[in-house]
Amino acid sequence: MLEQTQRAGLVLALTALAGDGPEPASIASTALSESLAERLRPDRPAADIRIVDVPADPAAALIETGEYRLPRDDPDAEPLLVPLCRVQVFLPAPDCRHLVVLDVSTGSVEHWERLAALAVDLLHSIKFLGTDRSGFTEELAS
Repeated sequence: MLEQTQRAGLVLALTALAGDGPEPASIASTALSESLAERLRPDRPAADIRIVDVPADPAAALIETGEYRLPRDDPDAEPLLVPLCRVQVFLPAPDCRHLVVLDVSTGSVEHWERLAALAVDLLHSIKFLGTDRSGFTEELAS
């Protein structure tokens, strides 16, 4: 059985972006990624937030390490420190109305490099069918 600090989580999701934004053809995915990165910075000032190149398109990435301080049953005891290593990647879909989100986190500092490498491999495996950005939604629905 794995100890708590040896566990890892990975979530890969596709979500629709809210709002009545401009037509997809008028938005470059690079600009959308840069906008997402700028929106993340105020809430996560200690995180390394950057644009990364992946085969599907540029993406916004958030990389952070830190720790959670969990209270113990004894209020006078020092909190339990649980390390956190996390990467979140936000990849705009070709229609610029959907977002692929990859979130990988673990409390296992000693396994972080391997998990980060697996996340990079997964990102490099994402491909969108077809080259016509306007047809992405129809491909998604079928």
